[in-house]
Amino acid sequence: LGEGQTPLNIPFKDGEALLSEIIIKDDGSILATYGLDDTKLLAKIQLADFVNEHGLQNLGNSRFEQTKESGEPTFDAPKEGTLGKLQVGFIETSNTDITDEIVTMLRTQRAFNGCSKILQSEIDITKKLSAR
Repeated sequence: LGEGQTPLNIPFKDGEALLSEIIIKDDGSILATYGLDDTKLLAKIQLADFVNEHGLQNLGNSRFEQTKESGEPTFDAPKEGTLGKLQVGFIETSNTDITDEIVTMLRTQRAFNGCSKILQSEIDITKKLSAR
């Protein structure tokens, strides 16, 4: 979001020059290059911290909203303050270990199959006893 909590719009054209590159620097600067050498600073990313981050309302799609429980945010620039830094050029990886998840799924499936067989055996025994 840009100033005033409005979405940041990056124009595709600046005069006759077309957008050729978008750069995000580790200090939070968002730069747009038009044509070959006309670079403009569009905005600066700010980091926010809340007294109670668990009090934020989850809006979905990695978006959160401030609530009374979360408290007022504290803003700071990346790399300058104590809130953290931006790591530009990195892709965030999953925090899930796929091998562990598959093993857990297989164990759960085996347990389910075992329980199903026990229930089926109980049904068969009940049918035999009630037929007598």
